[in-house]
Amino acid sequence: MLELTSEEISESRKYYKDKISRLPKVDFNKKGQLYLVRALGLMSFIAPSPIRKMGLSVQNRRVSALGRSVAVRIIQPTGKARAIIVDIHGGGWTVARAIHNDPLNGALAQAGYAVVSVDYRHAPDHDFQVVIDDCETALAWALSKGEGVLGASPVFLHGDSAGAHLSVAAALRCRTSSPRFDQLKGMVLFYGCFDLSATDSVRAAPEDTLVFYGPGLAPFYERVTGGMSETQRRSPAISPLYADLSDMPPALLFVGTADPLIDDSKLLAEKMNAQGREAELVIVPEAPHSFNRFRTAVADRANSYARSWIDQRLD
Repeated sequence: MLELTSEEISESRKYYKDKISRLPKVDFNKKGQLYLVRALGLMSFIAPSPIRKMGLSVQNRRVSALGRSVAVRIIQPTGKARAIIVDIHGGGWTVARAIHNDPLNGALAQAGYAVVSVDYRHAPDHDFQVVIDDCETALAWALSKGEGVLGASPVFLHGDSAGAHLSVAAALRCRTSSPRFDQLKGMVLFYGCFDLSATDSVRAAPEDTLVFYGPGLAPFYERVTGGMSETQRRSPAISPLYADLSDMPPALLFVGTADPLIDDSKLLAEKMNAQGREAELVIVPEAPHSFNRFRTAVADRANSYARSWIDQRLD
């Protein structure tokens, strides 16, 4: 179990107050803000990725499975890959690209893993099911063809926020669509959204929520799913919390006490454990959404713990 010191928690508290609380909050319901965030994301491509400085190789390509193809960004370790990690980035299903996860994925590759980061299409430009299609395609490719291309057979999922949701949604599909589903050995899920009808903590998110505009979260779920009703959004195909999880691989879930999505991780972990599956829940004191991306000792410890959790499932 991840144990944080009082000094680490205090340091991160100061960072959130001095740095994160001063940032503008993102309200994805406002088209202007959505396009601004996308534009800033595109501008970030100008900055060089740290991958080559890490001594790693990277390749952008399309992979095919299930009669579909999807763009991915593959980061190779320097030696033989110990396993394949399919990484699915966050960004509210609407923004960001695989390249934005290069710092985190580079560390995974340095630990000996081949990382397949998914450049899925964005909602609401594309149907919500299409977004899940892309992630299912990448996971199915890793399970069926990854060993031949990348030299390793065990597969793990690694996702944050919307990417954590898409990770579980893709896994739920692949348990029937992929004959090699048993090669999926685990899921690392950072602060995911697993109920798109909105959990109580999402509905209660206040205006002073860090990172997000709290009151805009629940209404956003309707918009990003193309106007689906609450009942439709409770479908297991949309919200993994309502799915049968009894045959899913082990999961490691992280969420902070200052994150409106805290109920999502709690409820998913509880359901997995109740259905006889291993789910370890790490609740990080005072941490907001996206905490593992910030320059704090808490972020470093959480990311390191995630890598060690994967390591243990290869022994």
